[in-house]
Amino acid sequence: MGILLNYIINFGIKLCLKVAIFLTIQKPDYVNRLSVASFASSIKPPPFTGSNYKRWRERAILWFTVMRVMYVTEGKPSQYTPEEESAFEASDNLFRGCLISVLADNLVDTYICLTTGKQMWDALEAQYGVSDAAASCTSWSNFWTTGWLKTVLW
Repeated sequence: MGILLNYIINFGIKLCLKVAIFLTIQKPDYVNRLSVASFASSIKPPPFTGSNYKRWRERAILWFTVMRVMYVTEGKPSQYTPEEESAFEASDNLFRGCLISVLADNLVDTYICLTTGKQMWDALEAQYGVSDAAASCTSWSNFWTTGWLKTVLW
């Protein structure tokens, strides 16, 4: 009896040390790597910190399109059924949550108080979209005035 108990204790301790190495939650054989959810999570843009807005915007638009919530930026439709209204409200909430999740911590407080996804998107466009447009105009005017572009074209 003592030998059997000793064997069970020793075998159990050795087994416990080996079991900790293997993860039981991860099931790679059952994961669908081609699902929309896994694709959407793989293209999620990095948090927007206030710089490189154009690049971040394009990645965010792609992500919102895959999540099927980009239409929220157009605003609430004027005529809709109660089912469409509840679907739009759900999409708007999802869009707002997704947008807040890809904003840096210092920007979240500014945009979290807005009530709709359209308001949040329009505020981002007004704040950061204009500055990038002005920067691109300045760079084109610099190319034109330096004469480099003129020599290439003519």
